[in-house]
Order: sequence, then C-alpha cells, then structure tokens
Amino acid sequence: MDHDEEEEEEDEADFYSGGDSDSDHLDLAGEPDFDVSDDARHQQNYSVLGEEDILQRQEDDIIRVSNVLSISKVSAGILLRHYNWNVSKVHDEWFANEEKVRGAVGLLEELLVEFPNDNE
Repeated sequence: MDHDEEEEEEDEADFYSGGDSDSDHLDLAGEPDFDVSDDARHQQNYSVLGEEDILQRQEDDIIRVSNVLSISKVSAGILLRHYNWNVSKVHDEWFANEEKVRGAVGLLEELLVEFPNDNE
C-alpha cells in the first residue's frame, strides 16, 4: 500500500467517524453539562387531577362561556371542545367573528320558536 492509498483510507475513516482521527478524543474529566441545583430550581410543579376535579373544571368553563356569550350550555360545550377547552380562545374567536365560529363548529343561530296561541 503506497502513501496515497493510506491517506485515502484515513480520509474515508474520518468521513465515516464524523471528524479527524486526530481529534477523536473526549475530555470526560471536565465539568458536567448541568448543575443539579440549577435543574432543581427550574423544576415545574404540577398536581394530578382526579376525574371529579376535571369534570368540575369542565362544568365551570361551560357555565362561564354560556354566561358570557349568552348561549346554551350545550353550545358552550361544543365550542369548548372545538377550541380544546381554551376559554380565552373561545371568547377571542367568538367576539372577532361570531358567524364564522358558528359555521366552523356547526352551531345554528339560536332562534326562538313561537307557538301559536290556542286562545286566538
């Protein structure tokens, strides 16, 4: 094997290993990539909700949307499901373009049905 062939083999080895063969060492004696105390400081707190808690929060959101938009609780539930239970998003979209939102979720205008008076 001549010098050119050796260089070519070394270049191929470098290509497949992702770098020069001269710089393939790792410095494992350095400091760790993260500080445990920093990690603990940024830990998020959360709580696990039970089924009853979730149902109560859903009912509260349905009532809130129903009252603010003056629509039925059924319609409020449909809107909340469509907008992934994001009350703010429901309000924003509704007040921006009620007709568009109604069309998107399939809500018809709530019409009052008048029945003829039997006395007339």
